[in-house]
Amino acid sequence: AGSLAVVLLRRRFHRRTYLLILFAYGLYGAVGFGSALRRLGDWQENLGAWLIARLQLAELPAWSHSLAQIAHWRETVEGYSFTLGYLLVDHLIEESLELMAAGLLLAAFLALRVETLDQYETGGTRSEAEAAEALFRVVRRGLSGRAQRHSQTVTHWRQQVR
Repeated sequence: AGSLAVVLLRRRFHRRTYLLILFAYGLYGAVGFGSALRRLGDWQENLGAWLIARLQLAELPAWSHSLAQIAHWRETVEGYSFTLGYLLVDHLIEESLELMAAGLLLAAFLALRVETLDQYETGGTRSEAEAAEALFRVVRRGLSGRAQRHSQTVTHWRQQVR
């Protein structure tokens, strides 16, 4: 994060990039903070139970079966203490938010890369739409370059074997 801060402070980027980074780090940090405090007041279990009751999920056949199965596991399996409410919040909601934050971070870093290259090439005179178009070109070039390098490596090793 420190090297990212240096890059952000030394150059001028589009506002969209700053917002992406800020929102992605904020979302990822909030989810991580919530995960670290999961046992504090069992808030994940309570939120999950509230969601199940509020959305009336227990009335759905698959959910009622899962609730019965988890209740059976809690009684018979030693050390199993998870509830469906906890699993709903921890495994579905929290992991989905982490994935969204990671995707936003990837988008922000790609935008940073394109804008940095853009500043070297043009002095930063492109609009946001032109910068977005340059981002797609960089991604395409990177993917085709990887395929080309792989092909060259395979050809090189085939020649070595002969």
